[in-house]
Amino acid sequence: MNCRCDRRFISTLVSSPSRQDKVAEKYLDRYATAEAGHLKGFPGRYQRAVVIPAFAEPTSFLRQLQTGPLAHPGTLTILVINAPANASRSMVATTRLLADKLSTFGTPAWASHNLDLRQTAPGSGVLSVHRYKDHLRLPDKGGVGLARRIGCDCATRLILDGFVRDSLICNTDADAQLPENYFDAGRRDAVAKVVGVVYPFVHRWPEDQSLALAAQLYELSLHYYVLGLRWAGSPFAFHTVGSTIAIDAPAYARVRGFPKRSGGEDFYLLNKLAKIGTVRCLVEPSVTLQARPSARVPFGTGPAINRIAGFDQPLEQFRIYDPRCFAFIGDWTRQFERLFSDGEHVALDRARERLSERVPAETVREWAEQFDIDSALKHAFKQADSKGAFVRHMHVWFDAFRTLKTIHFLRDRCFPSQPVGEAIGDAPFLSGMTIAGPAALPSAIAELRAQCWDMPRVLGVDADC
Repeated sequence: MNCRCDRRFISTLVSSPSRQDKVAEKYLDRYATAEAGHLKGFPGRYQRAVVIPAFAEPTSFLRQLQTGPLAHPGTLTILVINAPANASRSMVATTRLLADKLSTFGTPAWASHNLDLRQTAPGSGVLSVHRYKDHLRLPDKGGVGLARRIGCDCATRLILDGFVRDSLICNTDADAQLPENYFDAGRRDAVAKVVGVVYPFVHRWPEDQSLALAAQLYELSLHYYVLGLRWAGSPFAFHTVGSTIAIDAPAYARVRGFPKRSGGEDFYLLNKLAKIGTVRCLVEPSVTLQARPSARVPFGTGPAINRIAGFDQPLEQFRIYDPRCFAFIGDWTRQFERLFSDGEHVALDRARERLSERVPAETVREWAEQFDIDSALKHAFKQADSKGAFVRHMHVWFDAFRTLKTIHFLRDRCFPSQPVGEAIGDAPFLSGMTIAGPAALPSAIAELRAQCWDMPRVLGVDADC
């Protein structure tokens, strides 16, 4: 699904305002975190909201609240200062130091329960949410997902009540450097049903060479995966990096917010959003991320850098998916229209027959049984009254999660992951790119970035491609 679209973009709503208000109110009443209910009497009026979770972050981050985009007039930064229940004493102490330092910034404007609003620059403010103290710490398994949820729930409440004008909630992290034109991505031009936005990003490498190599390999794997999905025609071929996304508030409420997870919350939220509207992938401006080792979350950039840096020969030992996995995804999803024409009674047999041309028949049979493809097809035939509706139903079912699970299934059964150089060289979607050694990684990553963000794209099951 190679979506060609112009530069127009919006934070438009998915359905009628009255309908969305009711859905958002229902979400806030039934499912939102407690902090969203503590905003009565909020005094400010802002143009936009930015949500940032902060756990064990250095106080140097606070300089961003006084300069740059976070200090632009009309910006409300919702800073969720948090610590999980199992956090070490040193991490809690670092988090507490950040909260203490913030209390000396700017001018106090309002407080309620564990919320505190300060004016940190002319026309901008910081709403800090304190979830690091003993009786308010996050559950061990809640982590960054719950922290983002708290912040976005507060933003949704403020948007619905008219205290924040822009319905698009920006999400980033304390280690991200936002470009000066971060808020100027043409938001008022009309592209219908945009429910999420993904910004491009670039990593700032560590000075330590082993950590830099590990970070480069990890970033390469992110771009490789997205380009593989794009080649396969997946409507979910976008990056899922929590520090580079923005979410339409009514759509956020409709999918019931960020999952309360200690990792992968960005992946699961964007997966749900892409089923109810379109995800806008920008080509500029880029967010700069600090590639750093970390053990604060179970997976993601920090733990991956730790793991890769521990290899004796990272370029040979770090492995990425065999490109044949993406070929299978493409073979499967491109069948959806043909399966509707085949008819319910023979669709599964025809699908297995076609997929067995490049994958062992026994593997295809096992995959079809494990993923219960027969039930998915029967349900799609029952629900759909046209080819278009059938294809849409199948894409909603075979979502980003089932796509990833299928790739893992193939990896474990017949297409083992390969060393980076081998996989890159074999990938038909990378035009014969080669990586001779570690010194070639920066230029290879630059080329992959250019391919990922070669044009603005609109993705999702309803994208007009």
